[in-house]
Amino acid sequence: MTQGAMGNLINRYRAVLRKCRVKNAVSRMVLVGALLAAPLFAEGLSSVTGGTGTAWAGKYSIDNLANDFKYNGETQTGDAVSSDLIGTVGPEHAGDEIYGGLATTPSSQSHNTIASGNKLTIEAQGEAVFSDRIAAGYAGSWGAGHSTANGNTLTINGNGKTSFSVFARAGYADNWGPGNSEASGNKLFFNNAIFQESSDSPGLAGGLAKLNTGSKGSHVIANNNEVHISGGKTVIYTTVNGGNAMTNNNAQGESLAQADGNKVYITGGARVVGAVHGAQINGNTAETENWYAEAHNNLVEISDSFVGIKDYSENQNFVVGAGVVAWRVKEAHDNKVVISNSTLTGGQKDAKAKSYVTALYVNALTDPVEISRNSVTFSKSTLDGYIWGTCIFTTDRASVSNTTVEVSNGSNIGGYVGGDFVSAYSGDVIAEGERSVSVSDSTVGGYIQGLYMTTNNGNASAQGGSVSVSHSVVGSYIQGDAVTAPKGGASVIGGSVSVSDSKVGTYIQSLSLTASNGNASAQGGSVSVSDSKVGIYIQGLSLTASNGNAIAEGGSVSVSDNSTVEGYVIGASTTVRGTSSATSRASGNTIVIENSEIGSLVYGGYAVNESSGIAEASGNILTLKNVNVPSFIIPGFAQNNGSGKAVAEGNTVTLQGGTYSGSIYGSYARAAGTAASAGGNTVILQGDDVFGGGSPSFSAQATVIWGSYALGGNKVYAPSSPNTLNFIDAKGMTAANIRNFSILKYTLPNMISQESVLTLTGGADNEKTDISNASVSVAVADVWGRDGGEFGFGGDKSPENDRIILLKNDNGLVSDGWKQDGEIIAREGVSLAFELAAATDDTSLYLYRPETFIDPSDPDHPHPNDTMVNPQTKALAEGWLAGLTLGIQAGNVAADQGIGAMRYAAVRLDREGWLPFGVLEGGSMKYDSGSHINLQSLSLLAGLGRGVSTDWGLLIVGGFFEYGTGSYKTHNSFDTMPSVDGSGNAWYMGGGLLASMDFKKTGDGHFYLEGSAHTGMLHNSFDGDALRDAYGRTAEFDTDTPYYNLHAGLGYLWNFAEDHSLDIYGKYYWTRVLGTDETLNTGDHVDFDDITSSRTRLGARYSYQATEHVSAYIGAAWEHEFEGVSDSSVFGYDIDSPKIRGDSGRGEIGLRFTPTDDLPLTVDIGVQGYAGKKEGVTGSLFVQYEF
Repeated sequence: MTQGAMGNLINRYRAVLRKCRVKNAVSRMVLVGALLAAPLFAEGLSSVTGGTGTAWAGKYSIDNLANDFKYNGETQTGDAVSSDLIGTVGPEHAGDEIYGGLATTPSSQSHNTIASGNKLTIEAQGEAVFSDRIAAGYAGSWGAGHSTANGNTLTINGNGKTSFSVFARAGYADNWGPGNSEASGNKLFFNNAIFQESSDSPGLAGGLAKLNTGSKGSHVIANNNEVHISGGKTVIYTTVNGGNAMTNNNAQGESLAQADGNKVYITGGARVVGAVHGAQINGNTAETENWYAEAHNNLVEISDSFVGIKDYSENQNFVVGAGVVAWRVKEAHDNKVVISNSTLTGGQKDAKAKSYVTALYVNALTDPVEISRNSVTFSKSTLDGYIWGTCIFTTDRASVSNTTVEVSNGSNIGGYVGGDFVSAYSGDVIAEGERSVSVSDSTVGGYIQGLYMTTNNGNASAQGGSVSVSHSVVGSYIQGDAVTAPKGGASVIGGSVSVSDSKVGTYIQSLSLTASNGNASAQGGSVSVSDSKVGIYIQGLSLTASNGNAIAEGGSVSVSDNSTVEGYVIGASTTVRGTSSATSRASGNTIVIENSEIGSLVYGGYAVNESSGIAEASGNILTLKNVNVPSFIIPGFAQNNGSGKAVAEGNTVTLQGGTYSGSIYGSYARAAGTAASAGGNTVILQGDDVFGGGSPSFSAQATVIWGSYALGGNKVYAPSSPNTLNFIDAKGMTAANIRNFSILKYTLPNMISQESVLTLTGGADNEKTDISNASVSVAVADVWGRDGGEFGFGGDKSPENDRIILLKNDNGLVSDGWKQDGEIIAREGVSLAFELAAATDDTSLYLYRPETFIDPSDPDHPHPNDTMVNPQTKALAEGWLAGLTLGIQAGNVAADQGIGAMRYAAVRLDREGWLPFGVLEGGSMKYDSGSHINLQSLSLLAGLGRGVSTDWGLLIVGGFFEYGTGSYKTHNSFDTMPSVDGSGNAWYMGGGLLASMDFKKTGDGHFYLEGSAHTGMLHNSFDGDALRDAYGRTAEFDTDTPYYNLHAGLGYLWNFAEDHSLDIYGKYYWTRVLGTDETLNTGDHVDFDDITSSRTRLGARYSYQATEHVSAYIGAAWEHEFEGVSDSSVFGYDIDSPKIRGDSGRGEIGLRFTPTDDLPLTVDIGVQGYAGKKEGVTGSLFVQYEF
């Protein structure tokens, strides 16, 4: 290609770039790429070999130029091979061309040239100046053969004073004929030396494969080369390439320019003042059939080093993973730039003189370009210019995917950060896959953008990209995708922008989409901002279409955690221009703003149409929680400036807490013509809790709450369908007025008589409020009288005094034709219910408690409006009764196992003094209480006892400590209401006395008396589970009350045969748990009465002494409970009482093992079973060791 032809190419791209929204630096990069390529193809310029007729002077190679057949005058009979040579040179050759292996072939020969596997080291000393070409392996062919320079290593070690110029290349394959060139697997090491500015680019290269001017070769390949630059004394004023593939416009068909797997490493304080490429392809820029270029897996890694210097020059220092300029670029993937703890700068003479970083640069002139998985990682570093993941320019179709850019760890970017820049002149452009840009803990002076994509004469589509910014400062804006199609359509699906703990100078936007002659559509897309400050505005989707539809649906914006936005917030906006009947639609979008400050208005969907089509903003959802907004709030805004219709319907706005100074609209539709439609919207005013706290606050004079507003031409239209104003747990609010609502819904919080939900001032003009023909429905939770008692009782029940104010305007209330929708049943906690009614007077809509109510099934006979006790409150009494069952268990353990253990210890040991005893009992019991209680318990008793002989017999007395714990479940079923299952935990702790009197023998046995008395504290914790109030709170109580247990028994122990005995007994048990007053967490005042168990047991136990040390027993008894009733009340109203009164049968069986000479241990294991009013099984254990 001539210089004139290249000039034409550059001018052509200038024209393209002027039409694109490309920043000056990117434009400069395109032109520089083309300019770099131009000298490589210019005719008449001398090459490394001097060109035709040029003689070399001062030349050195390790093999003494033995294979330099073009110049050494020797006869060539085969391939020129100068390989596997090893040598070291010093300053003695500073003025010479220096080669490790040198192989050349003249134009008269068809042999190949090969210079591979050579290792050349230059040990520089003093201030020597190496002023000519250096290569570890050079293969140059002027004939018909191929040139190969693979696997060479060039090492240059300086002392910080030695300098080099022209070039230094590890492997250099040069071809002037029809053959191929390959320079692969070469390595260049450059340490603590200076490389001066060179006109022969690249000055430093791992491998360069080249087809020179006039060459008609095919392939040019530079793969897997490496450049390692290190040392704090290293300064390089030239271009550095890991691998470089250069060709010309004479290359043959089906040829390839390839640069894969090349790497450049810059470390240890080195400085490069020039461009750095992992790989560079200067390809065929003329139209050639089946010719293409590709660059994969190339890398530039810079750490603890410098690129560029601030010398006030025009230098632009590029760092590029791979750069490709060619007619066709088939694909380019997995190229990377990794920079850490480094500084990059341009000359900074003007705004263009900056340093720039990109993983991949492509300038392709035809055919589709497929780009994927390229990345830039920038950490703890400084850059005065910009970063792009990829920069793609093509005249045909382009596709880019899975690009990643990451900036982190205190980095400072003077310019901007972008993911993909894609520009096509005539084809479609596509962006897909998991594209991402991430900036954290850094500063960016300009903007951050995920994608900029444009096509001059095609369609554009994108999906799935993400931008994430955290703990950073951004001087300009943050944008997900910017897509333009000047002569086609554009569409985007998904995509996200996330910003946290950051400061943004201007705005945050998910998508900007422009289609100048087609449709623009966006589905999804999100913006999430938390704990951040934004200088102007936040917007989700922004679409503009000329002569086509603009449709933005399903987008979302979230602002939270004390964020501040100086301007407005918009979920999605669409604009249609032109004369077509296209649609502008911003519908189905969502905005959620929490705990933040907004400086201006908030819109959910904003649709503008300047044609004869429809502008529609419907189905948008806007939620604001504890937000301050000084201006309008509109979830759906539609404006038609042409002759078409404006529609804004079915939108929802929720205001929970916060302060709002402007007007609130359910939707707003405005048309220049006569067709505007707005309605079917919902406005929700919500408090933070069931007590009405955190209700929203409005301007008393400026805030008008509109269901909808529709203006067509000069006509204001009524709502197209009913609008709803919904109050949820909100009260004590004041605003100017409400308008255009035909449905008023109230879910009231806990309220006291005379409290108000919404008071209206009428605004500056003292207007009335109109709720004519409105439908009013009310769900009431807790309502109380003025004195905290029951609503409507204990005070004046007249509606003028004991009422709840739903809506009030002292200027007047117009309420013709309003109606109450459904019954209004008030609840107080979980326990009481009664009927309320809504009514109006000249100024108010209110609730009151009428003396009577009408049953629809019997309208002619009004019924007294009595208070109804919720039958489900029986579950509370059931839980209280469950505590008694654990107290009964404590009494049984002491009266049965406790006395038995004490008597055995005293009789068995027959010693004076106090003797220890203890028992453990546990089990599972079910009590029939009308419903039932299931109790699992474990009890422990330990004490001291002693026996005293008297004239009557043996008296045994003792004291003990007791502890028990249990968990229980209750179940209550009802005929007309859902069952209630409850659960709880209980424990007791106490102590008492035991006594037993064994009388002297009477006949074959003896009588005995026994008794016990003990007391302590019983804790009972109950959870009503399904017993819930209007707010969903479960009824719960925790009580700590005293308990008392007494028992007395009489029996006769009959030894009717040797080793056989029968114990016949009767016993009486008494247990009481003292009552208490409790206020439940639901606000219910419950009075639990004392609860008592009074029961008898008649039974017998048969015992058999099987051996000297083993005995067994079995017994049966009948029990009768005389009381066992749980009485309680709520607010003075009785609760249905569960009871465990009735009969039960008891059986027992056990074994006792007494001490032997070898084991002085007594073990008694017993099992007790119950049937009847109570059912279940318990087990007991008595263990005693004799010392």
